[in-house]
Amino acid sequence: MSDTPLRVFLVEDHELTRRGLIEILTEGGFRIAGEAASVAVARSLASRTKYDIALLDVYLKDGDGVDLATELREADPEIKVVMLTASDRPNDLFRALRAGADGYLTKDMATNRLCDTLLAVARGEAPLSRQMTAVLVREFQRMNSVRRSRAHNVRARLTMREWQILTMLADGKRTGDIAMELVISVETVRSHVKSILRKLEVHTRAAAVSYLEEMRDSMELIAV
Repeated sequence: MSDTPLRVFLVEDHELTRRGLIEILTEGGFRIAGEAASVAVARSLASRTKYDIALLDVYLKDGDGVDLATELREADPEIKVVMLTASDRPNDLFRALRAGADGYLTKDMATNRLCDTLLAVARGEAPLSRQMTAVLVREFQRMNSVRRSRAHNVRARLTMREWQILTMLADGKRTGDIAMELVISVETVRSHVKSILRKLEVHTRAAAVSYLEEMRDSMELIAV
């Protein structure tokens, strides 16, 4: 750690927990630049406090720590924001990441890892607790499974010829080129395109192509 201690702004509404964190951080060489037990107090202090890292609980008695994280980052994009919470809900993790949190830690982490983790944040790393890393992996697996299922359902609604024409559109080919390559009329191609748009519930060719690109991310492209 450098000669200049990193300054931490701590927002935690449980007194005993806050006292314990202050002791751990101080012994670890950090300086407590400010502390608050509520969103209201945190907002008041933040504007007149110089700090490097904000360590925030997600659920506070008078508000949402994730919303507070957004406000703090907007006020000073240079600070680091780390959530330290008892919540292991995937939604809270994703909300925090979308808000620009630099880390998401759960309160059951080993106390001797907290200081090292905050130092990693200061170096530009984005740590998650082991538990939340597992949650993140499981959630992405679930989302990918849903997307693959959706993609296969869409693929099943298209005929082989419609799928072929859709992939050709995605490759940048024009109606005339497709008609010539498939040895069918331009009107037949247009008819297939209309059917594709209807089945995909989109209104333009560009939207259909965008739909295909999303599907390609979710499943192996089925050869025609």
